[in-house]
Amino acid sequence: MAYAELELRVQERTSQLSLANANLSVEMSERKQAEEDLRKCLKEEDPAKKVS
Repeated sequence: MAYAELELRVQERTSQLSLANANLSVEMSERKQAEEDLRKCLKEEDPAKKVS
């Protein structure tokens, strides 16, 4: 009985960690895209500063 409870706890925790990992992967992708967008925006502004 104790083994079954332990196994259940391990499965639940593994599920929680898998979900957390998936959420972090999404967050990393979103941040990477935001960084790329920011770099692109700053790069596009740069020539305008040189002309002025």
